Amino acid sequence: MFRFEIDVASGREAERFNTAVYRFLEIHGSGADGLELIKIDTCPAGPVERKTVTLWSEESVEAFQSFWDRTRRELARA
Repeated sequence: MFRFEIDVASGREAERFNTAVYRFLEIHGSGADGLELIKIDTCPAGPVERKTVTLWSEESVEAFQSFWDRTRRELARA
């Protein structure tokens, strides 16, 4: 399994991040082996949360990073 780690602001941004993970899985997760091992771990650290997303391949991590970057840009424009 492959991991992506990021610090996000607690609250709204953390919720948006979780939603982005679920949307990404809806779009790209259908062919993933070991889907039960895909997860989000959260470690609160005051005003930020350390998010660790475990995905099925290095390519899926790279695709998720791009997906999250696009999502953040779209949210900033809204």
